[in-house]
Amino acid sequence: MSGRPRRRLVLLLALAAGACGRGADVDRIPPDRLPAVAAAFHRGVGLMEQYRPAEAAAAFTEVVRLAPDWTPGRIDLGLALLNQDEPDSLSRAEEEFRTVLAADPDQPYALYPLGLICAHLGRREEARFLFERVLEVDPQDADSHYRLGILLQDEDPAAARRHYEQALELAPHHESACYRLAGLLRRQGEPERAGALLDRFRELQQAGAGVAAGLKYGEMGRYAAVLRRLPTPAAAETEPGAEQEPRLALSYRDEAAAAGLAAGPLADSPPPAVAVADVDGDLDLDLFLAGSGPTVGLFLAEGAGAWTPAAASPDSTGVLAARFADADGDGDPDLFLACAGRDRFYRNDGRGGFADATADSGLAGPEAASVAAVWADADHDGDLDLAVARRGAAPSLWRNDRDGGFTDTAAEAGLAGEAAALLFADLDQDRDLDLLLLRPEPPNGILLNDRAGRYHDGAASFPEAAAAPAGRGG
Repeated sequence: MSGRPRRRLVLLLALAAGACGRGADVDRIPPDRLPAVAAAFHRGVGLMEQYRPAEAAAAFTEVVRLAPDWTPGRIDLGLALLNQDEPDSLSRAEEEFRTVLAADPDQPYALYPLGLICAHLGRREEARFLFERVLEVDPQDADSHYRLGILLQDEDPAAARRHYEQALELAPHHESACYRLAGLLRRQGEPERAGALLDRFRELQQAGAGVAAGLKYGEMGRYAAVLRRLPTPAAAETEPGAEQEPRLALSYRDEAAAAGLAAGPLADSPPPAVAVADVDGDLDLDLFLAGSGPTVGLFLAEGAGAWTPAAASPDSTGVLAARFADADGDGDPDLFLACAGRDRFYRNDGRGGFADATADSGLAGPEAASVAAVWADADHDGDLDLAVARRGAAPSLWRNDRDGGFTDTAAEAGLAGEAAALLFADLDQDRDLDLLLLRPEPPNGILLNDRAGRYHDGAASFPEAAAAPAGRGG
C-alpha cells in the first residue's frame, strides 16, 4: 500500500474512532490491569447497547474497582445505574457523577446526567444550574437547551421559548422541541406558527427522521450515552526485563489458484475493485472482482474455500469501486459499480442473477471517474441512500425514492467539490450520520447532518481532520 492511501485509511479510522467519545486517559489505568479493564469495559458497553443496564452496571463496577481514577469507567457506571429501576440506583448514580465532577468540574458527561437526576427528583434550580453549565462547556448541545425549556416553561415562558428555538436551530430534527415549542406558542397566541411546528412534528414522526427526547436509554441526549472509547490491552507496558507472553505468529499464503481465482487483479496497480456478499442466498460469501487481470466478474462460493465463475456477471469494464447493498429492501444484495465513465447499477433477482437497472434507477451519474461509493441511510428514513465521490467533479448524494429510483440531492444538501474518498459516521454524537469528504488536497469536507436534507460545515469542530492530507485515489 502506498503512503498516501495508507494515510487516508488511517485518517478515516481515526475520525470514526474519535466520534465515539472523549479521550480514554489510559494512563490512569494501572498497566497490569489494562487487559482486565478493557474486557470489562467492552462487556459493559455491549450490555448497555442491549438495554441490560443492571448487568452493565456490574461490568462497570468491576472497571471502577480495577481503575478508580479512570473517568470513562465511572461515567459509564453512573449511566448504567441511571437506567436501572432499583430503589437506590439514582442515589448511587448521583454519587458517581459527583465523584467525577470533583475531579473534572467541566465534564459534560457528568453534568448532564446529574441534571436529569435533579430534574426527576424535583430539584429544579440545581437541574437548571447543571444544564446551564453544560452549555458553558458545549454551547451546541441541543438537548440541554430542550431540558432548560422544560424547566422554565411555567415560570419564564420567554426564556423557555428561546431555549426551544435554540434547540431547533441546532437540531432541526428534534421532534420533542418542535412539539413543546408548538404548545408554548399556541398558549402565547401564535396559532399559525404553532400549527406549522405541529405539521413539522408529524412529518418527522411519519418519516422516522426525528429524534425524541425521553427518559429511556438512547433518548436522553448525547451526554447520557455511554462512552465507547475503549482502552486497548496492546497499550500496556511491561517492566524492563520482564518475561512477555509469546505473540501469536500469523502467516498467509496465496490460495487464489486453489480457490478458482487465477492470480492477477489483487496485485494490480491501481488496486482492483472487490465486493463481497451472499448474492444467491446459500449462506456462502460470493465475490465480485474487477481489474486489469484475468480474474474479473462475479464468482459464486462453492464451499470449502472455492469459487466458480457465475453463468452471467455484471459488466466489470472500467470499474473503480464496487459496493453490494440491499438498495430496494427485498432482502438480497444489489450491486453498484463506480466507474471510470458513467456508473452502473444491477438489481439482484434473489438467486444470484443480476439485471442492469442503471437507467431505471437513475444512478448513471455524470461522465467522470467515480473513485469511491458508500451506502448509508443518510436521511434516516429507513432505506439506503448512496454517496459517490468523483475525480474532477462534485460528489453525488443519491436519495432512495423507494420506487426503484434515486434522486441526486448533493446540491440541496450542500455537497460540493472533488473528493478522493468519503465516509459516513456520527461525528458529533447527535444520533445521525455525518459525512466526511476527503479531498485530494486539504481542507477536507466535514459535513454535519441536520436531518433536514442538508448538512452544515463542521470544519471548525474538527480542525485537525479538515486540515489533514488525504491523498488522491479511490
